[in-house]
Amino acid sequence: MNPPETNPVIFRILAPHLPAIPATELEVEVDPINIQFFPAPSDHGSVDLSPPHPASATAEPNDLTRAELVRFAADDREQHAPMTLAGLGPNEAEIWCDSEPTMPISYHGAVTQFTGRQGPTLTFLSACVKVTKLADVRQITFDLYRELLEAMASLEAPRFVRIWNYIPEINAGTGDNECYRQFCWGRADALGTISLPAATGIGSRDGWLRVSALCTGPEGRPDSIGIRHLENARQLSAYNYPREYGPRSPSFARATLVSPATGRSGQSLLLVSGTSSIVHHQTLHAGNIAAQTAETVRNIQTLLMAPGGDSRTPLPADSNVDFDPVPLAIRYYLRNSADLPQARSSWTANAGHWPAPAWYEADICRSDLAMEVEAVFSV
Repeated sequence: MNPPETNPVIFRILAPHLPAIPATELEVEVDPINIQFFPAPSDHGSVDLSPPHPASATAEPNDLTRAELVRFAADDREQHAPMTLAGLGPNEAEIWCDSEPTMPISYHGAVTQFTGRQGPTLTFLSACVKVTKLADVRQITFDLYRELLEAMASLEAPRFVRIWNYIPEINAGTGDNECYRQFCWGRADALGTISLPAATGIGSRDGWLRVSALCTGPEGRPDSIGIRHLENARQLSAYNYPREYGPRSPSFARATLVSPATGRSGQSLLLVSGTSSIVHHQTLHAGNIAAQTAETVRNIQTLLMAPGGDSRTPLPADSNVDFDPVPLAIRYYLRNSADLPQARSSWTANAGHWPAPAWYEADICRSDLAMEVEAVFSV
């Protein structure tokens, strides 16, 4: 669904190996564009590489939208949209791009269909399943993630770059039967010992479980981009959380550093996971949106001190990354829209040197958390 014309889409071009673009040049107002996916045959486990999107045929050579992989926009009500959250500010969109034109793709599994786009370096895959019973969440999540891994392997894009999870009724249920704990259980069982990337796990309110992944090809190729998953000195790694948070810990890293292939120029990106007011593994400032916002900013600032924020995750010695983070895109997820004035005020006071985030109304993974932030920095 197109945003109202009074709220133009703001493009934020995020391409790991395009030439670095100053942040001030990344935001341009344009008319929104509908993205179409081409269906694949219905046989199980099939991959469809459809013809390029019709719009590409008439696009100008310098039109970066030809390289589009995915668009995250507020108030998107399309069933297969990667995110359907309500916006709390100007209608914005993040446009994630590859370095060259992309094409529609589709993978049919036994449970669901993954659709997306694939370029020469990056692949985006997304699927959604309607959840009608809380008791089904663990199995649905397991099936989704197993089929996601199958799709990645079939498309020769076996490495995760980043994941987004939008989970219906995320705080419903009690104890280990809470929806988020059941989701984490199914996800951990499906992923096993795989290297965990940056991720977001946010509560949605439309009844659909949505899982989306940005991934890339295997290591060792001349054109393979660098992927390094990082942790934060102020926070215990989520995958090491104690048993009190559920039968299986959340499966994500605090951030992922994406760098150009060896010998290639271009910007590197630091993809910051959904981050909130958690220090070590405990929630701080329950019921205080201003203090939670300030604590979250401190967590992100610690992560930005250096990749990983501490000596446990140093930048590789042979890396050519000049670590000087510049924010490109920030999302602020707010549980209660009535808290928006306080959230804005605290954000300005604590992160006024960063651009204003895109604001979304959404539930948060812990019932005592009122907000969460994710971000992308050029480094």
